[in-house]
Amino acid sequence: MQVTQEPSIDWAEWRPVIVVSLLVLLFSSLPYLAGYWLAEPPYHFVGFIFNLDDYQTYVAKMWLGYRGDWLYFSLFTAQEHPQAFVYPFYILLGHVARWLGLSLSFTFQLARLGTGIGLLLMVYRFAAAFLPRPARWYAFLLVSLASGLGWLTFVWPMPWLAGKGSVDMWVPEGYVFFSLYLFPHFSVAFICILAFFLNVLPLIEEEKTEGRPRHFLMAVVSGVILGFIHPYMILPLGLIPALYLGWRTWQARQWRWRPWLTLISIGLLLLPVTVYNLAIFIFIPHYRLWLAQGVMLSPPFINYLFGYGFLWPLAVWGAWRLRGHPRLPFLLIWVGVTFLLAYLPHNTQRRFVEGVHVALGLLAGVGLKDGFFPWVKSHAYPLLQRFPSLALSGRWLFAVLVILFLSLSNLLLILSHILVVTAQDSFLYYHDDDKAAMAWLLEQNDWDSPVLSDGLVGNLLGGHIGQRVLLGHWAETIDYQRTWEQVNQFFGDEMNDEQRAAWLQQWGVVYLYYGRYERRLGPFDPAAAPYLEPIFTQGEVTLYRFVP
Repeated sequence: MQVTQEPSIDWAEWRPVIVVSLLVLLFSSLPYLAGYWLAEPPYHFVGFIFNLDDYQTYVAKMWLGYRGDWLYFSLFTAQEHPQAFVYPFYILLGHVARWLGLSLSFTFQLARLGTGIGLLLMVYRFAAAFLPRPARWYAFLLVSLASGLGWLTFVWPMPWLAGKGSVDMWVPEGYVFFSLYLFPHFSVAFICILAFFLNVLPLIEEEKTEGRPRHFLMAVVSGVILGFIHPYMILPLGLIPALYLGWRTWQARQWRWRPWLTLISIGLLLLPVTVYNLAIFIFIPHYRLWLAQGVMLSPPFINYLFGYGFLWPLAVWGAWRLRGHPRLPFLLIWVGVTFLLAYLPHNTQRRFVEGVHVALGLLAGVGLKDGFFPWVKSHAYPLLQRFPSLALSGRWLFAVLVILFLSLSNLLLILSHILVVTAQDSFLYYHDDDKAAMAWLLEQNDWDSPVLSDGLVGNLLGGHIGQRVLLGHWAETIDYQRTWEQVNQFFGDEMNDEQRAAWLQQWGVVYLYYGRYERRLGPFDPAAAPYLEPIFTQGEVTLYRFVP
């Protein structure tokens, strides 16, 4: 197979890609549609299922933009901290929602679908830069749908998979489908990674001279956008092409200055974005503590083996079939660098697997098309001779069944989430009483006044109405563990009224939210506290104002 620098993809080839992409996005939307459709009074669907706590933080950032701000400020902590230009993607979405007059939850889902279709089309475009037809088609299907062996954990306990089990069930950034099912910024990050590589490869291979300024500009723009979404990904973004260029230099036994100077120039232009984000999260105490709490270590490597399942042997088979392909080393370096970075001593190890699913999927697509299917055909040849009519229809049916089998974890993920939303009396739904209380708080336009509540309720308040809370997220609530313990002590019997009042004043708490979750925390009765004034009551929910 030869490299196609600018692959020609006509409309006839794009049409089935677009159709499949729309079907994938529709399938990924079924749990959300089920949640809204099944919600009946007095329950209301929160709008998300998996990683709900993170979802609320992203919508909270959208509230900042909706209110006209361009700088980030955490709504999930009462500790004072400076604003900073981080998370601009969601702040921009908040502005877009205000400009278009849309709700934030609807805008979020539109962004998820829009970036999702963009990601799937970019995956096919990226596959076309490496593979001819129809190998690129199989690669596209695997990257879009395939997962690992996590589905086995539904029927077979695997105690040797430490932690949460196979990563295809809980590491969304490691998979294309999982990413587009959840958060739009994951899809944008994938798009930027692929766009960067697509534009850097012609620059360092120097097999064409036209379009160099365009490739250079697109690489820089992609890197800058990625740097403001996931700044840590700038490291593999530079390391992978540099190692690939080093390999090409060694193979040619000839040093060429221009590709190295081009790569260094791009790196220098991306350096300010990296330095800025590092400075924010290292030198500002609030952000440093936030980063320290956001520990995302890689599980043992066996989890990644199970997490990508049959993609591993298919990728090895595909690499063997691609031997001699000039860009094969790039894909192999990509995989190798990813899992090297995923085990270096830092607290965001597993974040570096973002994007590697594409490299594995491309190799596995070749392994499927040029390795596994021919092997099956050769072994099924006597049967095909007996039933020639079965050969044609059976070939496509078999291919579909194989793709579905390789995608079982994603299929079960969606189906299980559809089942989860059928239980309306859960944290995925809030009550009419909560809706009324949140509406009252929103009308006060006092969103910067901290609210004391249970952590689940605080997470809901921060995302649903953009209210500042004392406790609401495991990373963005600074000193989360100690704050959580103190909230439990407040609602329990470990504090007296004098201590409670002093504690509320210390943290600057203005409101207390008292509903079903707060009642479960302990025997404290806010109605009997002379320093708490009831200001809103409906059903199970009462809002109190702290009166020092």
